[in-house]
This record gives sequence, C-alpha cells and structure tokens, in this order.
Amino acid sequence: MSGALVLRVTLHGPLGSIPLAPHTRKVIEVAMAKAGPVTGERLLWGLLADPANGAAHLLSRTGTNLESLVAEAGIPTRHRTAS
Repeated sequence: MSGALVLRVTLHGPLGSIPLAPHTRKVIEVAMAKAGPVTGERLLWGLLADPANGAAHLLSRTGTNLESLVAEAGIPTRHRTAS
C-alpha cells in the first residue's frame, strides 16, 4: 500500500448512511480538500478533477465550453511544459 492518505467519506441523512461509488467519493474528497464549506464550485472541481467519471465529456457534449467554465469557477489548472 502506498503512503497516500485515503479519505473516507460517509454521508448521513434522514434515511441513514448513503453508500458512495468510488467516483462519487473522489468528487467529495476533492471538494473537501480545502478548509471551509463545500460549495457548488468545489463540487464542480471534484467532477472535473477525475476524467474517469465522464462529467467533462457529458458537459462537452451539451455544448459547454469547458475552458470558460473552469476559468469562471476559478479551478486551478496544470500546464505541462514541453520536454
């Protein structure tokens, strides 16, 4: 096992514990990574952070300009430098 810290998230509501799929947990983990309340923008960060969940693909198919969305939400991006 790697030295990475695994954040376990359990959601509780009126109907009890809600089981989360791995991709759903990833969204919440990213949204909770910074101190403070989890906002819609931070949930969006989580959705777009994991390409495996398909959120970016679905948004693109609906005509959403992802570059504009990322910029408007203030989502940090990483740019790779040429080798």
